[in-house]
Amino acid sequence: MYMLSTKKGLILNLVLSIVAITLVLVGLNYESPNKVKEQSEEEEREEQIRVYLEVNDGTNLLRYDTKLGEESSLLDFLNALREEKKITYEKTSYSEGEVVESINGLAKTSTFGWVLYINGIKQEQEIQNLPLKKNAVFRYVYEPNN
Repeated sequence: MYMLSTKKGLILNLVLSIVAITLVLVGLNYESPNKVKEQSEEEEREEQIRVYLEVNDGTNLLRYDTKLGEESSLLDFLNALREEKKITYEKTSYSEGEVVESINGLAKTSTFGWVLYINGIKQEQEIQNLPLKKNAVFRYVYEPNN
């Protein structure tokens, strides 16, 4: 009888040891939900870029910014600002690309139009599919046509 209880005790100790080791190993591999969430937010921030749009209508200089994914284009940026209700704009599609016709209700005319500058460099044509770069400044200036 004593031998039977010793075997039961030994088996019980073995089972408890296995359970304890399993719990320790699981605990070592466990990441709290908060830590996973923090990592996800940090990775998302790294994948996003902040870009800026300045609109100079001859009277006011307005500056807008938003965050977009790294694979975004200027057109994606304008659409994001419109969805965020920061700007309104109209565009016309041509075989060469899309041209901004009006921003915030101010439309191009036969004598004035919207000219795009990227980081201070005047663009000779619209480049709507231009990929965005981190901290780039896109400036649309309402100025006389050439």
